[in-house]
Amino acid sequence: MEETIAYKVLYSEPHRHFVEIEMTVSGLKQDKLQLQLPAWRPGRYELANFAKNVQKFAVFSADGLQLSAKKLTKDLWEIDSAGQSSVRVEYNYYANELNAGSTYVDNKQLYVNPVNCFLYVPEWIDKPATVELEIPEDWEVATGMTSTGKHTFSVRDFHQLADCPFI
Repeated sequence: MEETIAYKVLYSEPHRHFVEIEMTVSGLKQDKLQLQLPAWRPGRYELANFAKNVQKFAVFSADGLQLSAKKLTKDLWEIDSAGQSSVRVEYNYYANELNAGSTYVDNKQLYVNPVNCFLYVPEWIDKPATVELEIPEDWEVATGMTSTGKHTFSVRDFHQLADCPFI
């Protein structure tokens, strides 16, 4: 099975200022999977603590069984993925700061800076990924990512994703 990463952003309860995120990692061969959230942001020369906004972190197997996960550092999680070829990570991100480098959601808009809230697999940082947005059908999306359909996008690697905020 090919190694793939797919992100899904769900616009479900914007009045609460939470962005719901699902990340599916497929093609696993290792017993432990580490997921990192950046502590950096392009164009800034300072460390940040984006992980403070992550809540309700849970991991599931392809057949829906919850898997064991633990936080190793403020922004690094480890999942017991033994025997799993695919895992789905579900979490939400508190997004109530509106500026060029943050992530924000309300009843009228969704602005996501992926470097704030998208996890990545450190040894797969150079792998391509897809992004699907479950947003109102009539919304237009502005981003530097490559469009692959209505509200679906692709990036060549996590570096490109980190450089492609979307609104």
